[in-house]
Amino acid sequence: MTFRQLLVACFTLLFLQNLALSDSLSEALTSAFNNDPRLKAEKTSVEIAKEAVARAKSARQFQISLSGSAGYQWSESNRFDDFTLPGLPSDSEFPGVDSGARETAGVQAEANYPLYVGGRLANSIRQAKVDHERAKSQYLRAQQDVYLRAVMIYVEVLHNQEAVKIRGNNVGALSEQLTEAQTRFSLGVATKTDIAVAEARLAAAKASLAGAQSQFEVSKVRYQTVVGIPAVNLDDLPPLPKIPTDLEKALDQAFVTAPEILTARNLVRSAELAVEIAKGLSRPEISLSLGAGVQNNLKDDLKDENATALIRGRIPLFQGGANQSSLRSAKLARKQAQQSLDAVEWELRASVTQAWYGYEASVRMVSASEAQVRAAELAFEASKIEFKAGVRSTLDLLNQEQEYLEARLSNLRSKNDAYINAHQLLRSIGELKLDNTNP
Repeated sequence: MTFRQLLVACFTLLFLQNLALSDSLSEALTSAFNNDPRLKAEKTSVEIAKEAVARAKSARQFQISLSGSAGYQWSESNRFDDFTLPGLPSDSEFPGVDSGARETAGVQAEANYPLYVGGRLANSIRQAKVDHERAKSQYLRAQQDVYLRAVMIYVEVLHNQEAVKIRGNNVGALSEQLTEAQTRFSLGVATKTDIAVAEARLAAAKASLAGAQSQFEVSKVRYQTVVGIPAVNLDDLPPLPKIPTDLEKALDQAFVTAPEILTARNLVRSAELAVEIAKGLSRPEISLSLGAGVQNNLKDDLKDENATALIRGRIPLFQGGANQSSLRSAKLARKQAQQSLDAVEWELRASVTQAWYGYEASVRMVSASEAQVRAAELAFEASKIEFKAGVRSTLDLLNQEQEYLEARLSNLRSKNDAYINAHQLLRSIGELKLDNTNP
């Protein structure tokens, strides 16, 4: 095998490898989901909230503890037993005197169970569960934001890639027209003005191509930042996902599935439970306490054993106004959460409406731009015929070709905008999922 053949084989292998490394939109979303650090942080928040539920539940279980002690004890007392006569001097020796040193060791086990604490424990568990649901809705919001960013950058890369292709073809066509103008000038049927116009348009087209290539490279860098993998041979866009048929259905769906509304509602519910917890601070408490222990005097080999079973009650009478202040603060927090929910509902209605009409407008723009492309193409073809017949000038032909180019680029942008707007609408109603991107 010659060096030339080996070089061709290497380039062919690299080309085939690049073809195999194509990515679909669904794969791009999966990669963005797995690589986005903000999404990982939100998932950790969900796990933290789940552990808070476990801690809240543990407060309703038996709290069992075991304690022990060992040490050296010295004591001296002037204690009298029952048979000691009063009036004896303090330094008299008698059986009632207890003095000396001893080594002791003991173990004590205790179990406590809350029977009633004013409903605080039950409400704390409910609040922890609501907070867990709120963390999950925030995670869902972050997840859909990641998906939307990935869709937008995927569409941007494809758009810039196609724009480079269109502008590259335009440069090729203008180069041919410049060559043709130079040939016609040599034959005496064109002027230097025709050549200058063709050269100017070609230079402008090359500048536009360079700008498009630059945008394409920048979008590929941004793609790797958002998605986490290089943009290599991206597949065409899958069909548009299913969109609500009218605005009212979109709004109804948004108030059921939008993560913003779910988060705000859970915040209100958590604030309501906080009020109930604050009310429980002023209610009586009843608890069961069980205990057992043993104390050993190692020197005298004496042992004391004990066992207790107690019902304890506590009624808060006066805490300097702290409980009442806690209740007022909880009620204010509940009011604030409700006000935030009202604001979220207002903003959600506005955002869904805006997304809906934006999508509707982009769909109409696609239809209009397609008609524009067809008309511009017919006009350009007619201009070429008229140019060859000598009816049109070089400038007329170049102007018509420029209109055709702008119409194609406008049609490309309108199609991509409609695709993005459809996903923005799905994001606004909380229905942007990975399944939406599957063909």
